[in-house]
Amino acid sequence: MGVVIANIQVGNQDEADMVDVDEVLVDTGALHSVLPAPLLESIEVAPYGYDEVEYADGGRGVIPLGSVRIRIKGHAEVRVCPVYFSDSGQQLLGATTLEILRLMVDPVEDGLVKKPPIKGRPF
Repeated sequence: MGVVIANIQVGNQDEADMVDVDEVLVDTGALHSVLPAPLLESIEVAPYGYDEVEYADGGRGVIPLGSVRIRIKGHAEVRVCPVYFSDSGQQLLGATTLEILRLMVDPVEDGLVKKPPIKGRPF
């Protein structure tokens, strides 16, 4: 399976306008999505708390956590998802965002596809 990249739109919960963010790495091993702090601040998203995280290199840190509206380009749904504020400019989509948007990685197409409904559930 190759690297999956998504183009997304993000926005503040109180505003109708969303901004484009291109070439975001899809990382199913990451819990929450990560976007650059200056981008989130420019659309007036403020942290509501802080989370202790473990980085891929084994290091630990405390990072701001907020909520942002996210839409994956090519998919209609917009959902509010948790997001970490990155000081390094890193941007990635984590597993929580994929679950909230009911998307999954398609290893054949190296893209995102809608998850099928869960059988036996009323939703």
